Amino acid sequence: MSGLVPDSFTFLSVLLACGGLGEVDEGQIVHGLVEKIVIKKDVIVNNGLLSMNFKLDRLTECWGIFNEMVVKDTVTWNTMICGYSESGLYKESIRLFLEMVSQFELDILTITPVLWACTYIGDLKLEDMSITIYG
Repeated sequence: MSGLVPDSFTFLSVLLACGGLGEVDEGQIVHGLVEKIVIKKDVIVNNGLLSMNFKLDRLTECWGIFNEMVVKDTVTWNTMICGYSESGLYKESIRLFLEMVSQFELDILTITPVLWACTYIGDLKLEDMSITIYG
């Protein structure tokens, strides 16, 4: 079996397993392999990296991955928005939401964590962010 190279779905499965099990060291090893083997444009693997790092509470790493991603899709944005909201960074979650609105159509997976964030902030008007969100 030598010579086999893991594909995107293999990496995604391992990344999600590392995040789900809280395996920081193993996650870092897999992340290193991803950087060596996987093309930066692979949105599936990058979304897996984001998910794993949020589960491992590595928020700085998430922001770096997000900023370096060449291709971002709605899953990417939803992962960031949900990750920041679940980490208690509600205003950052809403800022990302506002940035996303200009690029993608919204879906229930996007709106739910934003409304959740608004309830924790306690200020549903958010005038300082140039939008009013009613939940």
